[in-house]
Amino acid sequence: MDDIDTNTTQVDPSTKIRQVRWNDDMDGFMITALVHQVLTGHKRSDNGFTSFQISKAIESVKHGCGIVVSGKNVRARLKTLKKEYAEVSQLLSISGFGWDSETGRITADSLAWDDLVKLITEKLEAMDLDLVDIMKVMKAFRSDGDLAKMFMSLTNTTIMRALVFEQLGRDPPSLP
Repeated sequence: MDDIDTNTTQVDPSTKIRQVRWNDDMDGFMITALVHQVLTGHKRSDNGFTSFQISKAIESVKHGCGIVVSGKNVRARLKTLKKEYAEVSQLLSISGFGWDSETGRITADSLAWDDLVKLITEKLEAMDLDLVDIMKVMKAFRSDGDLAKMFMSLTNTTIMRALVFEQLGRDPPSLP
């Protein structure tokens, strides 16, 4: 029987899978254990970390934080961290954005943010949206950061249009 800390885990009633709410300490222990495995010569598998390496991460989180996680929890967290890394990398690739190593946060001047807003606006204008619709979508992005991140990460125009028109509450018009 797993030792389950009810403050950091919950069971999804539809799947009966224990979900874990990760914190910075858990991330640190997991990442340190995985880096140690790679640096000590344990080769990764073609599709990521081996079961052995994942088990070392599980042990590290348990010993360091007192929280039991599963291999599925570790793999899901790695997937999330990779996605977040890609988002941060995308922002850092834009001129004017930087990284503050002391705070662990992205920095940017007002011109960089203006350029980002301009980029989003250009993507929306390319969909032949009027100003009112652009403002509605920008308001949705402002209130839902995950939605804005998803939009910025998309490269498929059809999917971008579907996402935008879903926010507008109507079907996208047919493409010419």
